[in-house]
Amino acid sequence: TTTPVTTVCVKKICEWSKWYDSTQPENGTDSGDYETLENLSNKGYSICKTPSSIECRAKDHPEKLLQNLNQTVRCTQNTGLICNNKDQQNKICYNYQIKLLCCSYIPCAETPTTTTVTKSTIPEEPTPFTKTINTIQTIIKTTPRKETQEQRTNMPKTSTTTRPSLGTTTPAPTATASTLPESTWSTTRSTTSISQTTAPPT
Repeated sequence: TTTPVTTVCVKKICEWSKWYDSTQPENGTDSGDYETLENLSNKGYSICKTPSSIECRAKDHPEKLLQNLNQTVRCTQNTGLICNNKDQQNKICYNYQIKLLCCSYIPCAETPTTTTVTKSTIPEEPTPFTKTINTIQTIIKTTPRKETQEQRTNMPKTSTTTRPSLGTTTPAPTATASTLPESTWSTTRSTTSISQTTAPPT
């Protein structure tokens, strides 16, 4: 059997600290300036235990590089800065400052991926299609009702204007195909009425 493996994405975030100045050199060959990680921690500064990089400078000469100050100092990311008065030509160290580059790992913004898929969003799609079908059915039912009402309104007008007068007994000689059935119906009706009133009993 194969055990599912979960992959977690992390990214490295690095940030420089502020400039630290925990000690100042004093006169005497036994003194110096010691901006070490241990001294910073003892002074209550919140520093990272394993800095990725370090920068050192003289407080009174921030624009000058460390190698251009003509002093013997040691600046390492594992220890910090150490300057001994006895190692200098003028027998006193500058007041130095250091800053640290601290890095950490945080999860990426993406969701962790696994080898097993446990969720699918496909069943959620039919809902909008059902609503669309209902709307189409409503339009089909409504349209015939409007047409039927218009036809019923127009039908009485057509029968009223084309119906002939009952007093006419003789059809016109030049009757058209559309008016001939109506004239014949009127003549037959008049003849039937006369036969019923004049025939003698048998």
